[in-house]
Amino acid sequence: MVPFPSGRSHFAALLALAAALSPLPPSPGEEERKEAPDPTTQKEIAGRIHKLFAAEYASRDPSAQRSLAAKLFITAESTVDDAAHRFVLFDEARQVAVKAGDIRGAFQAIEAMGRGYRVNLVELKLKVLDSLGRTAVRVEDQRLLLRECAATLGETAIERGHKEASQLLSLADSIAGKLKSPWASSQLEPFRRLLKTQKKEVEDASRAFALLPSAPDDLDANRLVGRFQCFVLGAWDEGLPRLARGVHLKLTEIARKEIAGPKTAERMTVLGDAWREASVAEKGTVQEAFLMRAYHWHLQAYRLASGIEKVRLDTALDEAPWRCLSEMMEFDVKVGWGQFCKDGTAYTEGQAIVDGFKGKKALFLHPPTNGYSSVRYPLKKKYRTLETHVGLVDHVGDHFRSTLVFEVLGDGKSLWKSIPITRAGANQRCEVKLNGVEVLELQVHCKGHNGYAQGVWLDPRVIR
Repeated sequence: MVPFPSGRSHFAALLALAAALSPLPPSPGEEERKEAPDPTTQKEIAGRIHKLFAAEYASRDPSAQRSLAAKLFITAESTVDDAAHRFVLFDEARQVAVKAGDIRGAFQAIEAMGRGYRVNLVELKLKVLDSLGRTAVRVEDQRLLLRECAATLGETAIERGHKEASQLLSLADSIAGKLKSPWASSQLEPFRRLLKTQKKEVEDASRAFALLPSAPDDLDANRLVGRFQCFVLGAWDEGLPRLARGVHLKLTEIARKEIAGPKTAERMTVLGDAWREASVAEKGTVQEAFLMRAYHWHLQAYRLASGIEKVRLDTALDEAPWRCLSEMMEFDVKVGWGQFCKDGTAYTEGQAIVDGFKGKKALFLHPPTNGYSSVRYPLKKKYRTLETHVGLVDHVGDHFRSTLVFEVLGDGKSLWKSIPITRAGANQRCEVKLNGVEVLELQVHCKGHNGYAQGVWLDPRVIR
């Protein structure tokens, strides 16, 4: 029997429980995906494919195998009237790509299978990573493998448990070690903390996830999985439907409001306030996740609000555990080319990517020749630490011929300087104490001509 919260009428509690048990829309794309053909059918179709491409399958030349994988993939894409043949063609493309060491081709086939069929994507990805993860030599392949590891770690933890997630993290760490990139390695840090400090939570969520296929309406299993996906992994799209079916009536109510999608500043503010109120009952990293979800909705509301309500929301935003500088109001911006960008782009050059990884909330500050670019932020002495990475975007290639130095200033005083950055993809971690700082300033100095001096501050955030 689910215990109802005190101070709530039995009838009201029954209504809330009924809402928790009522059906929700299926996951996006779930209805369109088909079942994979049975093993016997797969074997028969694969046999016919092998006969049709016998000469290509017989070749041991890696380039020929890559061509075969691409041909199988293209054939699968054009096969629209036979779901079974289409599936096996994609699967054959995956297997041939793995044998040829074609990492991109293998994952391309897996993604296509996932879009069209109900398959265990985590299992397929782990097979590729296990086969190719320790043998990749090219930097491009290592970057791709590390991105796939980082993207798969959360799913592995919840679907396969702590042991397999730890094994995947070990593989990812070995790849990151080869790259010798602080920015690339930082993509794994949340999982390092998770697997080191929250083994029980991982195992509990994994057991609950395994129960859901046979008991999709189990309230406690939905609660455990939903909490883990939302508050630990940050996978809100996957976790919210679970929370909406869970045993915690307050969270069920909030999750359903999230799924409904507030459209006005007022409703967004109410949702943010609800998350902040609910955070009081939580502790540690989960409480922080509640508060940051409150911040998310308060920020959306702030962008639509006006007048006194905008002032109130501004105060609420400053109470978040941490804030990305890209979401704060800057002033005194100076650049030497193009314009200041805070949306993760490098002006007209596309995404700000450093050593293979995007800076989704990067700041782009192109300096002038033999000068510096800068931007300032009012901190009001409310923050204690700045965390970021700095670097030169990948796409400049070997065109950059000068030197960049990044500098952090607090109230006009230099607090930190980077090592000289002289090549595309080079990067450095930055962590600076900000106790008592009123105004934070970020500068990018260029020593020499500023052609291709596309320096970025990668996802900088200030922590209370």
